Amino acid sequence: MVLDSLFILNDAGAPIIQKHWGTDLSMQQATHVVIPAFTRYLSTCLTASPIWPGPLSTTCMHIQRGSLIYTALVSTEVAPLEILELLESVSMLLHEYTGQVATELTIKENFVCVYQLLSEMVDSGRVVTTDTSVLRGLVPVPSLMGRVIENVSGFSTNTLANSTASYDAPWRARGIRHTTNEFFVDIVDRID
Repeated sequence: MVLDSLFILNDAGAPIIQKHWGTDLSMQQATHVVIPAFTRYLSTCLTASPIWPGPLSTTCMHIQRGSLIYTALVSTEVAPLEILELLESVSMLLHEYTGQVATELTIKENFVCVYQLLSEMVDSGRVVTTDTSVLRGLVPVPSLMGRVIENVSGFSTNTLANSTASYDAPWRARGIRHTTNEFFVDIVDRID
């Protein structure tokens, strides 16, 4: 599965946040041609299909949660259910991270966190992880106190110790600490 772009649009169809992976569909084409055509399509029909064949050989897949429209653009053949599941995961994660139903305001207030989540979830257009416990280990949950400290001091509260702390992964037992990290490799060198 390869995504070209992922957009979170407000109810008027304006992009709040966008992430591009630079495959066949350029950032300019997605922003200035495909998304405006998609928002015109949404405004003309009462019940929009979650999958819409768009201009420039693209396919737009979307879900609407509250006042936000989560949209993915693809230019290759992919399984639509995987894309829709990713969009649903993004919606649920934003709800978990912000503590409320995601709105345009909450996304703007937590822009850095949302962008980091999208970067960790999708790499080079391919879904890497949507597991909440893994993502919580990679991207700290924003807090009011953390934002106040960052704004007053100018320094991030996310230290290296916090970012490398162990996290709960489904395949790992909780609370296990190792004193050393070792990696052994056998090298076989053959000369002909």
